[in-house]
Amino acid sequence: MRALRSCSVGDRLRNCVVGQPGAEARCHTASTGDAGFTLAEVLIAMVIFTVAALAATSGIIAAMHTESRTESRVVAANLARDEIEKVRSAAKSAAVSTLPSVTYPPVARNGEAFVVTRTLGSPACTGGLRSVTVQVSWPRSSTPVRSDTVLAC
Repeated sequence: MRALRSCSVGDRLRNCVVGQPGAEARCHTASTGDAGFTLAEVLIAMVIFTVAALAATSGIIAAMHTESRTESRVVAANLARDEIEKVRSAAKSAAVSTLPSVTYPPVARNGEAFVVTRTLGSPACTGGLRSVTVQVSWPRSSTPVRSDTVLAC
């Protein structure tokens, strides 16, 4: 039969089991509730997780906005490049001095309305060259995309 006895003062949280007569007492740690988490620990972990989740969410949202703006700029750059190519091919078949400056009606791409404006330098062909500037703007951008080239007259 085993009997419980108290251990020394340093072993407050332990119970000792005495086995057979003459054997030493074996002390076992009693359960003190350290196996789980306290409410404060759980709340602190929840706050840390919430802050991390909010930071990750804001980073994802910022990346999505940047991607959208970049996509619009790429579309605008492609429209400007297409217009420059149109001017170059028109210059091969007609005199560059006859090409007019023009603003086209808005072109819809990816849910945005892009306005393409072509401006040609002085029609006098100074030095045998004429400058061409194509500017593409859209409502959500404060800075339009601009492309320049020079054509021989």
